[in-house]
Amino acid sequence: MGADELLTQATCAVLSEAGTVVGTAWLVAETGHLLTAGHVLEKLSVHDSGPDGTVWVRFPGESAVAAGVVQPPVVRKSEAIDFGLLKLREPTSRPPLPIQLVTHLQGDVSVRGYGSNLPHAQSGAVAPAGLAYLRGEQPEQYYFSYRSGQLAHTGYSGAAVYSLAARAVVGLQVESSPGSEAVFAMPLVRITEFWRELSDLARPSPRGLCVVLLPASRGEAGVRKIVDEIVRPVVAGDLLNLQVRVSTLGRTTTEDLDYLERADVVIADATGDDTNVTYELTVAQGTGTPDVVFVERGHDQSRLPFQVTEIDLAEPEQARQILQQRLLSVRAIFEAMGRTGSSNAISDFFRVPLTHVSAANALALGYFLNFVKPVATVLLEAAAGVGHVIEVDGQVLDPAQVQRISLDVVIPKRLSWSSDEFITRYVGKPQLAVRAEVNCTRWSRPRPMLALPEPDPSGVIHLLDAFPTTMATMATAIDQRLGIQGPAQRVDAAWEPIERKEIDRFASSLVHQITGDTATVSGYQLREVCRIVDWHSIFPGLADY
Repeated sequence: MGADELLTQATCAVLSEAGTVVGTAWLVAETGHLLTAGHVLEKLSVHDSGPDGTVWVRFPGESAVAAGVVQPPVVRKSEAIDFGLLKLREPTSRPPLPIQLVTHLQGDVSVRGYGSNLPHAQSGAVAPAGLAYLRGEQPEQYYFSYRSGQLAHTGYSGAAVYSLAARAVVGLQVESSPGSEAVFAMPLVRITEFWRELSDLARPSPRGLCVVLLPASRGEAGVRKIVDEIVRPVVAGDLLNLQVRVSTLGRTTTEDLDYLERADVVIADATGDDTNVTYELTVAQGTGTPDVVFVERGHDQSRLPFQVTEIDLAEPEQARQILQQRLLSVRAIFEAMGRTGSSNAISDFFRVPLTHVSAANALALGYFLNFVKPVATVLLEAAAGVGHVIEVDGQVLDPAQVQRISLDVVIPKRLSWSSDEFITRYVGKPQLAVRAEVNCTRWSRPRPMLALPEPDPSGVIHLLDAFPTTMATMATAIDQRLGIQGPAQRVDAAWEPIERKEIDRFASSLVHQITGDTATVSGYQLREVCRIVDWHSIFPGLADY
């Protein structure tokens, strides 16, 4: 089945006693388990749910059937957690939806449910993913976001958010903002803390690399025990799907540094005073790689300069559970790039820890301050009636059009795309994009950019800064790091993984700058007009370049 057909048959309405729709639920397992938003179940009175915890749901073309409440709904808005778990009373032959536990959303999403805009039938829409939305002040409080007038209505809460790129459900719709057409979804990975079986149902994420740093004092037997009994069972499973590389004990080799550069996550044992572990952990943090640092229970942590997780090696099962939850949390935090606490002037300026200030972070900050923020501010001012001039394809936009503008920064697949030559040759074509310009009396010159040829179905005009040319500098920085002399030598096996990491770091840092900017213009913030989008959601035809 295609995505729409798969979603249609597995999605059901959650009903009140009177038979009206109060929300949406969907099949997540062959056992008949259903997921929905926690606040949907809270809408049902005790009488509605019945003394035995019964909730009535209705699939397309069927009469209402009973489902039991597996656990009380979890609604913690301050922590950005909102879900409920049901189970059908009778077996069903309907196939459940595939899921994947990811902390980063890109491309388009497909959502189906029972909205108040069309209350008598299931309906849905395809929408482009937007910026991560911080529900509170902490980085782990983020939601996935997308913009759709169709979905920004009551009733869709609890609907499955299906990523067309991952070909699986990755989130649960929990909030919307009808005035701005903004819609928010809770990542499914957050549910595993409460319902561990969800991890077993998830599809494997793409294969990645986990580097393990262990002190030489562990010896070969100690290393095998930690890696084979604790680390590998956690990271090599379907949930994280990482291959394990143990760094050389007692010294740091060039190969070790190469693996650290390519790592998706680093796990370090800080038990004992091992200078190599400290050095390699600092290198990993300097490249912006997520890390988990643990010590054995009872070890003195007071002198350690890292955030530490305590585990008991004598209790492997418990240690694995602690490590898994910490890994999921850390990867989510790094990818969400929320606020970080710090009292250092430099880290305050970059809004990341000092060891994370890399070329990509610095370039993203400069780009944000010199381009994104000035342009987005002008767009917000223009929408409020200030007479700035915005042109698309030679036509000056009228006030009504200006109020429906999105500034989309398009992140490239490769750093070589961030050049005027590539943009002119492959993107600057009328069928792909048209010329646009934003002008403000405060500026010495207009800011040229591109725009999609037509507004999207909801009427939003998309201004594009396709493949920021400032990113080209990052390619030279990688060359220097690997000792490579220019493009002709970029066949080194390490070059492409490092390039991908640098691009991701730039994008994450830019998201961080936008979501962390609290300035308002006519009551609106930059995050409401800016989107960071991946290349394939705007220019899928460039896949072969």
